Amino acid sequence: MSETARRHGLAELWGLLTWRAFAVPALVVWTVTVFMLLTAEPTSTRPWAAWELLLANAGHAPIFGLQSLLLVHVLAPKEGGRERRAFVIAACTCVVYGAGLEWWQGQVGRTSSLADCFTNAVGAFGVPWALASGRVFGPRTLVVIAASLVTAGWAMVEPVSTV
Repeated sequence: MSETARRHGLAELWGLLTWRAFAVPALVVWTVTVFMLLTAEPTSTRPWAAWELLLANAGHAPIFGLQSLLLVHVLAPKEGGRERRAFVIAACTCVVYGAGLEWWQGQVGRTSSLADCFTNAVGAFGVPWALASGRVFGPRTLVVIAASLVTAGWAMVEPVSTV
């Protein structure tokens, strides 16, 4: 890009449009994928081992964490003071979407769980918060992992409920 274009901010605008061109379709595809994964009928009739159930329940956190990250970048892809507001809107939107999915699971014959809603919230709020520190595997990441394992463990002992 030419110096004149850079001076007029066109390079920054181009970067913004390019990122949004990726983030919007990625968010749509991920949202549909999450819906399909979490509302499909189970494919196996064998009982799950306790560790498999724990990991499956804990898996809600990164699923909703990625969704929240994508939505943050759709709402505020560049720095400019809107990141915190975008983060709160994105995380709350993902929590509501997750609660809706849990309710829908109860309607289609799957188990819905309040604990899964909390694990979704851990991911939606925790993953972007952990990555905002600038370290992928820093202390914040360990807090998010621990919180998702606690809520996943709660889902294993919670009586079956409908959200």
